[in-house]
Amino acid sequence: MSAPFAPQRERYTVVHMFAGSGGCSSGFEEDGFETIAAIDNDADACADLDYLLNKQVSVCADISKMEPGDLLRIVGARRPDVYVATPPCKSWSRLLGKDKRMSAKYVAMSSLAVRGVWLAMYAWDEPPPLIVIENVRGMAKEGRVLMDVIKS
Repeated sequence: MSAPFAPQRERYTVVHMFAGSGGCSSGFEEDGFETIAAIDNDADACADLDYLLNKQVSVCADISKMEPGDLLRIVGARRPDVYVATPPCKSWSRLLGKDKRMSAKYVAMSSLAVRGVWLAMYAWDEPPPLIVIENVRGMAKEGRVLMDVIKS
């Protein structure tokens, strides 16, 4: 594998935020990446992820309360090659009615996307070379403000 974002090595490393039960982590592992940490606030999801990957990489933590130093302690000083964020995005999805998805609860959940990227930008001396955020259909419209903040 050749990539412009990191020196050629046997396996590229990846950190997953809002990892859930590990579907995305499993896909990266199948493609040869090494998952060095997978963080979610649901203990059952973390247990499922560890079972799916057949190794202990999950950390059950409340990302909304994490600081860059917390992420650095979890992952270690060597920044990952890839940082994947699959934040809750119910306020961007069209699966819920507009009143419900625009409620304070769901908007707060979606704002975790900004926090997840902020953590990556400040945990290490330099941010990871590649940051991947899950795309949701309504992200371009309902999530535009938050996506503009993330891009900046």
